[in-house]
Amino acid sequence: LDEVAVDLLWLWGKLTGRIRTHRIDREALPRTLAGRAAVLIPAWREEKVIAITIAHLLDAWPQAELTLFVGCYRNDDATMAAVAGAVRSDPRIRLVVHEADGPTTKADCLNRLYRAVSLEEERHDFRFRLVMLQDAEDMVDPAALALADAAIDHADFVQFPVLPQPQPKSRWIGGHYPSLQSPFAFQRFTGAVFPRALSFPVLPSFFASTLPCSRGRSSAGIVSFRSAPA
Repeated sequence: LDEVAVDLLWLWGKLTGRIRTHRIDREALPRTLAGRAAVLIPAWREEKVIAITIAHLLDAWPQAELTLFVGCYRNDDATMAAVAGAVRSDPRIRLVVHEADGPTTKADCLNRLYRAVSLEEERHDFRFRLVMLQDAEDMVDPAALALADAAIDHADFVQFPVLPQPQPKSRWIGGHYPSLQSPFAFQRFTGAVFPRALSFPVLPSFFASTLPCSRGRSSAGIVSFRSAPA
């Protein structure tokens, strides 16, 4: 019943104009960022996908203000080798090796990346304007980074939904997944949008189906998720 109520309230907001869908012009987005951006990718046994993810991310987000932190474990040689092979002499990549054997938790790996971000700031005497979390297997949208950079001026936390794509060669898994994710993504969208339209506070959740981004390190709050499951 609670999900039906959310859907009805979202529909009411659309019909009354209290919830509006804003359209953006990709070509109008700035080519450079207003400040430095850190993207964090925790990885454990992701050797089959991480190189593709990194290559796509670097091509989709060519901004010089970007620094990509990829977290691996000291006992995961295959993933570290895949990350090293994807570097392509790009100075924006940082390979961060966790001191503990993996796997621990996703949050623990993010904590290690968080410390690497802090160290990067201390070494070079600057502050990252935004911190973004990215899954090892998800492909980024070319407009997402610039959009987050613009949106972070008006919000402490930004979430982007993941659009599932059908996989013709994997009908039973990859082809079935989008049919399950589409209504799930819609529920996540409506659940986050309508409380804000009603002037209620919204607490964002850390799901694999979202791409969270926070303003600077003070809003990231990664350390509070140390005991969360992977």
